[in-house]
Amino acid sequence: MPAADALPDDVILEILARVPDAPSLLRCAAVCRCWRALVANPSFLRRRWPDSAYSLLGFFVPKKLNRGDHEAISFLPGPRSALADGSRLLSSFVPDAAGLPAACVYPLTSHDGLLLLSLRLLNRIHAPRVLAVCSLLAGTCHVLPPFEWYLCCVGHAVLTSADFRQLPPSSSSSSFFKVLMIVLGKDGTGYDLHTFVSGQPSWNAPTKCSSRVPPGFVMHGDAVVCQGAAYWLFCESSCFHVLAVDAETGRVSSTKLTSPVSPWPDHADLNVQRGGCRLATTTDGKLLSLCLYDAGLQLVEIWTRPAAGHGVQDWPRTGLIDLKPILDQQPQQGRSVCLGGGCGKLLIMLAHRHGYIANLQTGTIQEVDDNQSSSRPVTSTVVCMEIDWTKFFMARLA
Repeated sequence: MPAADALPDDVILEILARVPDAPSLLRCAAVCRCWRALVANPSFLRRRWPDSAYSLLGFFVPKKLNRGDHEAISFLPGPRSALADGSRLLSSFVPDAAGLPAACVYPLTSHDGLLLLSLRLLNRIHAPRVLAVCSLLAGTCHVLPPFEWYLCCVGHAVLTSADFRQLPPSSSSSSFFKVLMIVLGKDGTGYDLHTFVSGQPSWNAPTKCSSRVPPGFVMHGDAVVCQGAAYWLFCESSCFHVLAVDAETGRVSSTKLTSPVSPWPDHADLNVQRGGCRLATTTDGKLLSLCLYDAGLQLVEIWTRPAAGHGVQDWPRTGLIDLKPILDQQPQQGRSVCLGGGCGKLLIMLAHRHGYIANLQTGTIQEVDDNQSSSRPVTSTVVCMEIDWTKFFMARLA
C-alpha cells in the first residue's frame, strides 16, 4: 500500500474515525500492522465511542410466522448496529441449531455479547429443553449439561469475565462465562440458586436463598447485570423488590423500594402488565434504574438507585419519557406497551409492528423499522443484546 504508507498517522486516524461501523473497522485493522496499532489504541477507541463503550446491537422480539399460529423470535437491529442487516430469526445466530425449527429457539437473557438460550425440538411432547450459551460475534455455541429444574426457573443471568475482579484458577478471560438460575424449591416454597461455570462438567450444588428472595411475582426472568451483580425485579402487592446476586461470591441480597410504588396491586394485573416495567442501566453500565410505564399519563417514569446497598431504599424519580406523541398515532387497541432495556436505551414495543428506542439520559425517541414482527399486541419479554466494543476490539487486536 504505497499511497497509504505515505500518509501521516494523524491523517490515517481521521480516516479511520469516519469508518461507519465496527465490522468495517475490524477489516481496516487487518490491512497492516500500522493500521492495527492505530485502531487498537485506547484513546482512538474512546474517541470512536465517546458516550459509552457499550453499543446496543438490537433486541430479540416475537415474530409471526406464516405457518400456523407459531411465533418465533427474530432479531431487531438497533440504530447504527453492527448487525444491522435486516430482521432475521434467532436460530440464524446459533451454529449448532442448524436444521432445527426456528420456533424452538428462545432467548432467556443476554449480557456483553453472550446470549443464554433455550433449545427444544418441536413435535416432541416430552422433549427436554437444552440450555446453551452463544457468542453472537464469535459464532460459538456451548451446550450446557442437563438442567432438570428448568421449568421451575423464575430468573436467569449470564455473566462474563468483566463482571469478576478475579477469575477462578485456569479460566481464560476470553471464553469464561457463568450462568445463574433462580429456581423454585422442590417443596414448592422458597428458591434455590443454581450456578454453572464454563469448563466445569456439571452444575454446582444449589444454594438455598429462600430467606433472601423477596416474596411476590418476578416481573422479568432475564437479569440486568450491573457492577458485578445480577439483578431481578419482584413485585408484591404495591411494593417493588430488587434481588441481587453477587457474581463472584453468589451472595444473595434484596432491597425493598419505598418508592416507586407498584400500580398493579393485583397479581392478575401483574401477569398482564409485566411488560410495563423494566430494570435498566445507564450507558456506562454503572447505575441501576427502574423504568415504569404509566398508561394513564402515557409516559415512562425513570427511577434511579441512589447508591449500592440492600434493605430498604427510596429511589428518586430522575426522568420522564413522554409517549403521548407516538401513542396518539396508534389505534386504541394498539396501545399496549412492552419495555426492554439495556446500556442506557429502552425499547418501547407497541402492537401492530411499531417499535421505538428511547435514550434514558436525554429522553429522545427514535423509531425502529420492525415490519416483520408480530402484529398482535406485544406481551412477551423483550431481550436486548449489547456489547462492550472497546474491550472486544482490544481482545481481537491484542
